[in-house]
Amino acid sequence: MPRPQYEKIVFTVDTVIPELPAKKDILKEPSKADFDREMAAQDAKIAEMRQKKDDLIQSKRRVREGGLTQGGDKTKKGELTEKINEAKGIRATKRQHQDAMRDIVAQMEGLENEKRTLLKTMHANCHSVEQVNAEIKELERRLTTTSMKPTEEGRVIKELEKLKGSIPSAKRFSRIEPEIKELKTKKNKIWGEIKVIRGQEDKLNAEMEKIREAMA
Repeated sequence: MPRPQYEKIVFTVDTVIPELPAKKDILKEPSKADFDREMAAQDAKIAEMRQKKDDLIQSKRRVREGGLTQGGDKTKKGELTEKINEAKGIRATKRQHQDAMRDIVAQMEGLENEKRTLLKTMHANCHSVEQVNAEIKELERRLTTTSMKPTEEGRVIKELEKLKGSIPSAKRFSRIEPEIKELKTKKNKIWGEIKVIRGQEDKLNAEMEKIREAMA
């Protein structure tokens, strides 16, 4: 590789050498204290600008989410979200009560159907064990103390047998009414609770609508 060629510089009596700058014009190397002070000032400016940026973002968010609530600890959107979650819980409770109500009504309908079925197998005027026993006693008395024709006697004997066979139905029939009464009491209690829950739901719906209007 050939060696590079440089222009030959020749100094003569006519060569002018530039003067050095005055001492006052020579730049001094800054001290560490000055440097640190300047950097601290720049850091303060940066922090101030960041704070302004954060304040602007928060302001835009409050505008977007409807502003802060009266207490100032949450946005209206946040308050609305809390109300919506609360409403979900109330509606879930209401559905549970409504399901329980439907179950009770179904039980009551089943008992009413059972009553109608039992009535078909029972004496027209004897719906309790006491009534059945009293009627049996009366028919037995007639059979032993009254003279009657064979056809009449046969009819009485048949009715007597039917009455004795209806005792289990009469016992069951007598238990049904208290069961229905107990279910009615439960139904009325649940219905009262549902009315309270509906009141809470209506109040919450009104509060949510008011928040939505404030955010609009």
